[in-house]
Amino acid sequence: MHVAKQKDHVAVVELDANVSSGDREALDSLESLCSGLAHAGTHCILLDMNDIRTAPSVLLATLASLQSRVRGLGGELAIIHATNPVRKAFRVTVMDQVVGVYNDEASALKAVKDHLDAMRRVLQDDLCSPRALTRIEAAAKLARIGDDQGIALLEEALSDGDPVMRLQVVLSLAGISDARAVQPLIKALSDDDYRVRMYAAEALGKIADARAIEPLKAAVRFERNRNVIFKANQALGQLLGTQSFVSN
Repeated sequence: MHVAKQKDHVAVVELDANVSSGDREALDSLESLCSGLAHAGTHCILLDMNDIRTAPSVLLATLASLQSRVRGLGGELAIIHATNPVRKAFRVTVMDQVVGVYNDEASALKAVKDHLDAMRRVLQDDLCSPRALTRIEAAAKLARIGDDQGIALLEEALSDGDPVMRLQVVLSLAGISDARAVQPLIKALSDDDYRVRMYAAEALGKIADARAIEPLKAAVRFERNRNVIFKANQALGQLLGTQSFVSN
């Protein structure tokens, strides 16, 4: 299988016959490929099943699990060009209620767009919740589906008076795991709570954006908490391609 097309947060993945045989290695490769795309900010993953003639239970189970994972990252999985036997298998098992099956790319994109728009409307309502945690979770989900308002709201929430809420914000930013989260996470390196600083440093190492190098060096030099120093040092090792960073 391979990515046949990728543009504007949409990827088309062409599946080969190995996945329909239930081959574990092929299914693992499918999961790895799609998870990687979703983590990289792909909001719509279309699986082209034109060459698939059967849909065994192990393939359907894999797709159900994968849909849950992709949705958790703010994306959506859909099937295009399914053969009649595959359509029947999806219909009989009610899997078409979990992963949409469409005739072509255009109809799939429209359906996914409608789904994500509906999700945005629900999340916008959640932003008005009296519960701070609900607002933070809604902002994080908005950010994951490409809405920059979510990032702005998370950065604003880093000023919350409750350190537990600020920690949740940092964990949410870490889950977004792309360049938009870098500046808020750099800001969190100066938080009063060491746990917030520690997880911010860890997240910056995983995102691996060069803008974090100098702030992390400063954390290694001036931080007093050994756990934060360790995480900042580890993050710098990831960014600089070295085992660790030793302050001057």
